[in-house]
Amino acid sequence: MITSVGVSEVIDWLAGNTATAPTHIGMGTSNTKPTTGDTALASEVSPRIAFDVVKTLPSANKNAVKFIIQISTSQLNGSVLKEMGLFNGASGGDCLARATFVDIDKDATIDLEVEFEVQLVIL
Repeated sequence: MITSVGVSEVIDWLAGNTATAPTHIGMGTSNTKPTTGDTALASEVSPRIAFDVVKTLPSANKNAVKFIIQISTSQLNGSVLKEMGLFNGASGGDCLARATFVDIDKDATIDLEVEFEVQLVIL
């Protein structure tokens, strides 16, 4: 879900004002339902991870940007991951979007590729 702050950043960019693009994905351990008023993850696990890949996915039916990170077997172990957020800073910064997902019990045997896709709908 895009947060109110995320919408404000897009509006600033469209208006030609200063806007700060997303740079990191944060992971967390809460399954609290996302809302537009979210300003952070409910229970963030450090550190945030910078994007490895950003892909644009334009098509007739779907206009989207996909942000991709890798979480290695040595990262975030001992956490039950349940949420992720799109941020414009390695720490602090704004939570531009937040999502929850099925629990991932992260340990040293698991190497993850995490994709955060933001879709734009043209009305």
